[in-house]
Amino acid sequence: MAFIPHRETSRINWGKEVEGKSNPDRDDIKMGCLLRIADATEAMATSHVQLQASLDYYKRAYNGESESCRRLARQVNSLRGVITKLKNKAPK
Repeated sequence: MAFIPHRETSRINWGKEVEGKSNPDRDDIKMGCLLRIADATEAMATSHVQLQASLDYYKRAYNGESESCRRLARQVNSLRGVITKLKNKAPK
């Protein structure tokens, strides 16, 4: 007896061969619907993973730039303080 995982068998292109002109029965329609739902779910999952990766990237970029902006603001304030000290020490 061979072990066949359900994950692999679910990706097989299922169908049946018919002779002549035949309409699908209820079970065929149900199977087709389930396969379409499975395909759509896999497609949504890949999009979701890409969205999560993009979100992580933009969060890291935002946090880095935010910290850089704060550092530059502190630098500007300290330079303003130095300018004020130099103005106060300058002879009038």
